[in-house]
Amino acid sequence: MIAELIGRVTAVLLMLCVVGVGGITLTGQLRPVEAAGEIIFSSARAGGRNLYALDVQRQMVTEVTRRSDYDGEPARSADGSRIAFASRRHENMDIYVMGRDGRGLRRVTTATSRENEPSWSPDGRQLAFASDRTGRWNLYSVDLACLDEVQPDACDAATRPLIAQNYDMRSPVWSPDGRWIIFTAYVRNWGVWVLDTTTGEQRGITNNNGNRNVDPQWSPDGNWLVFSSDRFQRNFEIYLMSMACLQADGPCDSGIIRLTHDPAWDAAPIWSADGQHIIFSSYRDGGSPHLFMIKMDGTGLRQLTAGTARDGEPS
Repeated sequence: MIAELIGRVTAVLLMLCVVGVGGITLTGQLRPVEAAGEIIFSSARAGGRNLYALDVQRQMVTEVTRRSDYDGEPARSADGSRIAFASRRHENMDIYVMGRDGRGLRRVTTATSRENEPSWSPDGRQLAFASDRTGRWNLYSVDLACLDEVQPDACDAATRPLIAQNYDMRSPVWSPDGRWIIFTAYVRNWGVWVLDTTTGEQRGITNNNGNRNVDPQWSPDGNWLVFSSDRFQRNFEIYLMSMACLQADGPCDSGIIRLTHDPAWDAAPIWSADGQHIIFSSYRDGGSPHLFMIKMDGTGLRQLTAGTARDGEPS
């Protein structure tokens, strides 16, 4: 009798879309998700866009920041202890760093330009980010030792161009071994490029003829890249690319695998900590984007968040 009652209560809870309990939210799922791990994402579920943490195993969401304007584009450090993100909390879009619990907030950039899309180096000592401080979106890096300085603009003085070209570049992401930085560049169209940090060489690795390729992310072992592209019928889907192609010249399109097949928009993919799952944002359940998870082989699709909020930018 007790076991049956517990089962009924659990079933009712899992059918709820969003239930707030003491600042903790249960996401609307009909069955549990097996992959363990935590996802940091942005959502407008409490008004302004803020950051939240999703415990995938327990299907519970906790609030990390609470602002009336915008906190978004989170990036977790390799050890999971810190979050870098973009925010308008000082009117201009700047980069900030804080602990996983939302404490110890530090402002990294203070320039009058816009800075966003931060990415941690594997050792946690640097951030790469995009900025339009030259009139175009280019890539920069900053040594976070600047946060120990007393001058309020010390990190701006410690910022250096990572790549400076006469075309726009966005979304830098360090490889797990620190040798490569993947990014997107607009050369005839948006495509995925790679920078060899040991030589400074950079090259495009996607064929961008008539399609856009964006949102690249390394797998934890560095062997794969996941990204979104509208290469099939102008609809954004999630794709995988083997990074074995880095040892050869030219594009890597021959090693691309389509992961999702849905008429809805799928984008902003990331890897689970175990490297076996892809988490992404999608409109496939209706009017608002939510987070979904799929296995690397394209099976086992799960919806992670639900409700009327706009959930996206997982990290």
